[in-house]
Amino acid sequence: MKTKNLPSDGVAAEQKQALELILGALRKGDPDKVLRLFLREQAQNLFPDDRRTLEWLARTIGRRPTARLVSVLAASPCFNCEYGLVGCDNCEDAGHFDDEFICESCLGLGRLPCDFCGGTGLASIDFMPLGLRLAVFAIRVKNAEKQFERLLQVPMPSAQCAVRAFNRRTDFLFALNRQISVLETTVGVVRNFVKVPHSLKGRVTRIANEAVRISLRGENKLASTVEAMLGACRACTESNEKGSKAYKLAVARMKYFGSLLQMHPRFKGTYLEHPFLSEAAKKQLQKKKLSARE
Repeated sequence: MKTKNLPSDGVAAEQKQALELILGALRKGDPDKVLRLFLREQAQNLFPDDRRTLEWLARTIGRRPTARLVSVLAASPCFNCEYGLVGCDNCEDAGHFDDEFICESCLGLGRLPCDFCGGTGLASIDFMPLGLRLAVFAIRVKNAEKQFERLLQVPMPSAQCAVRAFNRRTDFLFALNRQISVLETTVGVVRNFVKVPHSLKGRVTRIANEAVRISLRGENKLASTVEAMLGACRACTESNEKGSKAYKLAVARMKYFGSLLQMHPRFKGTYLEHPFLSEAAKKQLQKKKLSARE
């Protein structure tokens, strides 16, 4: 990655040294170090920490290195989880109790979204400088759309083993829900917490609207995935002896997943419900109706 020489005028020696360290980590492809260095220097107030941050960086280190830096920050992982998931303390990661009672905290899956990052698996926006948050959100929405396209093209697995089929569909559910969580976090935070000048309000709205548009397909796929998991459980009851532990667990899962699919609104009160997105989608629909009447 080519970068322009750092200017000596208008850049303090401490800033220049900090930027050189960050650029070195970028060139080596070490995103964790990039994030640590940037957060450290931000904490020491070496860089502007307002809406001028992006402009200052582009002017100081160049547009391409700045774009690379923002991309690295946007993809930085959460420090508290792995791919947005943590073990369920309520059932000790089992997903059930005595093979007959489903743990509702984790939907019987033994894992649940990380509270720290909202299930996105990405570093909290609180770590991001104010002046870069909007750019970070825009990149995260684009990345989520790419992941959606990939996931939606993956055929639903049809393994001969019912247990293997269930586990593969569970992994798919987690992956899909993670991307929806990225979009929901974007909508929720962009709408309420990102401070931008009036001139950028239109861009904020476009980012939020794009997140809602992308998420609608994913929300429908969540339901069909749970239906597929229900089918795998049904196959499990047919392939196991009645009264066995595997049979009892499959029956308990069938009842629970069936109840999830009958909820209104969909998945109400569970971590598969995404209220920010639902609310934003309703507002978009209302605006379209009003526009159509005018």
